[in-house]
Amino acid sequence: MNNFSLYDFFIKMVYFLTPMYVANGFALLTGGGVPLDMNKTFFDGRRILGDGKTFRGTVLGVVFGFFSGFLLKEPIEGIILSIGAVFGDIVGSFIKRRLGIKRGEMAPLLDQLDFYLMGSFLYSLKFNLQLNVFLTGLVATPIAHLIGNLIAFITKAKDRPY
Repeated sequence: MNNFSLYDFFIKMVYFLTPMYVANGFALLTGGGVPLDMNKTFFDGRRILGDGKTFRGTVLGVVFGFFSGFLLKEPIEGIILSIGAVFGDIVGSFIKRRLGIKRGEMAPLLDQLDFYLMGSFLYSLKFNLQLNVFLTGLVATPIAHLIGNLIAFITKAKDRPY
């Protein structure tokens, strides 16, 4: 007898993805202000992160992501996933600057998966991350990210649809 329930799997996915998606989205929506890199350049002469990664967006992304985990009654998971997601997006910006990709320019897969991969990695250090959950999120995240960016573009929260 197989105890697999599609409903249970869906609920696992919601609990796993929500803090990362909320943290990533709210970092964008609430960002602005002082950049994390304080306008400093790396030894390659390029900005360390750029203007898109700010103290306000970083803090509020983590706070809103944590709050979503709290509402789901998973506060520890929520804070780990939120910190991982925001940190992953910061690492993604660092990589983009090293590659000479400007803020707002597309970096396929890096833009869609940086926050997901780091959030998943940090989560897996404390909790058992089931392979089927990870792989489903790996496929769903780029699709959700593109849809979210399109909505942000339509609502004028972003100036580009990607």
